[in-house]
Amino acid sequence: GSVVVYSSYEMTQLNALAKLYPDLLPAVESVVSRLFDLEKVIKAHVSHPLFRGRSSLKVTLPVIVPEYEGKYAGMAVSDGGQASARFSTISQGGLPEDELARLRQELLDYCELDTLAMLELHRALAALAK
Repeated sequence: GSVVVYSSYEMTQLNALAKLYPDLLPAVESVVSRLFDLEKVIKAHVSHPLFRGRSSLKVTLPVIVPEYEGKYAGMAVSDGGQASARFSTISQGGLPEDELARLRQELLDYCELDTLAMLELHRALAALAK
């Protein structure tokens, strides 16, 4: 089946992973070939004045799925840049267990919301297509 993403970020990261670990190339290529980018769908088929000419998930999501307006506000990790920074900090190791647990949970909370957001966005776009 498809692996639904939003933007080329995941493909870029997977391709970088394949360069670092050539033995994983077949597995990575298998995933990359199944990526389905919702941002491309929105750019090609959905227009709204509140997008203000932009197509980022944080701009389009609350317009297409209004229940997500403000859902990221107040979270310890509220965007992809912060998520990447948390992951980098965790992967460097050497953190006290309590801090590691806190950072890990903050990252998991963000990833959970982002995953649910992608699901709801996919549902909303499918409904628009009917």
